[in-house]
Amino acid sequence: MKSKIGEIHNLYAFFNLSHPELIRAYQNHITNQDIVAAKLVASSHVNNASTKITTIDNIDYIFPLDLTSRNHQSKGNWIWVTQIDILFPEKLLISVPINAQIFDIPYSHNKVCAHWLVRNVASEIKEILNSHL
Repeated sequence: MKSKIGEIHNLYAFFNLSHPELIRAYQNHITNQDIVAAKLVASSHVNNASTKITTIDNIDYIFPLDLTSRNHQSKGNWIWVTQIDILFPEKLLISVPINAQIFDIPYSHNKVCAHWLVRNVASEIKEILNSHL
């Protein structure tokens, strides 16, 4: 794998928790050993995910992620985003460069809702997964 993407079992664990529909298309590329390892990672690191969001001004914001919620609320935090990095568990999992666009940060209580964050950049993530898996 290349540097833009983390270990396959961590990748599978993260997406299986936060946005399983996205990872299902790539299940044939993932070994059974990695799926078993992913289940162990998911069960022990469900609270160890965060995101670093980089703005057009090169300012980084780091937020903890809620991997299990599918509901979000807007707090009116609209920012111009150029890159989203996902850290899970505590290591860079995937770095998603995006064309500068405005995002409303999808909160789930006091964390960012990983499901909706991933859904907002799903096409960019699919491009990365297609080129690395």
